[in-house]
Amino acid sequence: MSGIEQPSEELRRLALLLEYDGTAYSGSQFQGNAPSIQCELEKAIQQLVGEAIRVKMAGRTDAGVHAKGQVASLLTKADYRTEEFVNALNYYLPGDIAVKDAKDVPLSFDVRRDATARTYRYAIYNGSQRSPLLSRTAWQVLQPLDITAMRQAAGYLIGRHDFASFAPASERSTRREVYQVDVCRQDDLTTIDIERTPSYGIRSDVPSEL
Repeated sequence: MSGIEQPSEELRRLALLLEYDGTAYSGSQFQGNAPSIQCELEKAIQQLVGEAIRVKMAGRTDAGVHAKGQVASLLTKADYRTEEFVNALNYYLPGDIAVKDAKDVPLSFDVRRDATARTYRYAIYNGSQRSPLLSRTAWQVLQPLDITAMRQAAGYLIGRHDFASFAPASERSTRREVYQVDVCRQDDLTTIDIERTPSYGIRSDVPSEL
């Protein structure tokens, strides 16, 4: 990649669909003393368009957490086509972060408030020996799992609840509505998928996927 696209006079808002392996990062949000997904994305954008742009992320992820479809948004005057943004940003980004898609969205689009739902996957490896291939994506539990009991317990999470006991004291809002919980097992790997609202009582008509 070489050269900088000449900016247009009008601002545009782009939504980016991100996939990343979070092993080397202290989370998705910018941190002044630790590597983050946001920091790497902003560096790649500056290399591409020559602008120092603050990116907004749809939510925070903790250290070591991976993402398959996290949405970020940015304002820019550069008039690259969206597919050019995708290809060029992936050129500048490290190999453990990728932009999977990009779309122009209204200037009023708020990547946090306009999210309709978030889905989290928790993976449990139930093998008796360690698995190098799963060590970064699954928690190893040696004791046998009772999948039937886990599914029954998961049903109690569906609905509106206050999850304050699972959140840090700094969290402003701890009430969420859980729409669906799926517990699936294949061989020694068990996955728990939880779909919930971004914040209590908020569900908009803007799709969370691109």
